[in-house]
Amino acid sequence: MNIDIQALSFFNKNEKGKILILFFFMLIASILELLSLGMILPITSVFLDEKSTIYTKLFDPFLNFDSVNFENLIYFLLIIFFIIYLFKIATLLFISWYQQKFLYNLKYNISNKFYFSYINEDYSFYRNKNTASFMRNIMSEVDNLINFYLSIVTI
Repeated sequence: MNIDIQALSFFNKNEKGKILILFFFMLIASILELLSLGMILPITSVFLDEKSTIYTKLFDPFLNFDSVNFENLIYFLLIIFFIIYLFKIATLLFISWYQQKFLYNLKYNISNKFYFSYINEDYSFYRNKNTASFMRNIMSEVDNLINFYLSIVTI
C-alpha cells in the first residue's frame, strides 16, 4: 500500500485525471476485444450449419428467415465482423497514442522536477557527490519509473 501512495505522489491532479481516462479507454478496449472474439462463434456456426441453433437463436428476433437467404446472412455477419474489427483497431491505435503521449509528458515533467531541484540546491550539496549520479537520476531512473508505470497500465 505504501508503494501505491508513493507511486501516485509524482502525479499532479491533471495527470491523475488522465490516468482515469486511460483506464476507461483500457476498459473499452477490453470490451471490444471480447466482442470481436464473441463474433467468431456465430460466424463459424453459420458457415458450418445453415440451420444451427445459434443461427436461429441469435438472428430470429432481427430477421425474417423466409426473406433472408443463407448467402446474405453470411455477408451480413462478415460485414459486422469487419466493422467491429476496424473500430477495435482504431480504438486500440488511439489508446496506444494517448498512452505514449501521457507517458512522454510524465517523463518530461518528472525529469524537469529533478533537474530544477538539483539546480536550486546550494554549492555544499554538490561538493561530495558524483555528477554522474545526478545524470543517472535525471535520465535513467526516470526511465525506470516510466517503465514501472507502463507495466502497471498494460496489466
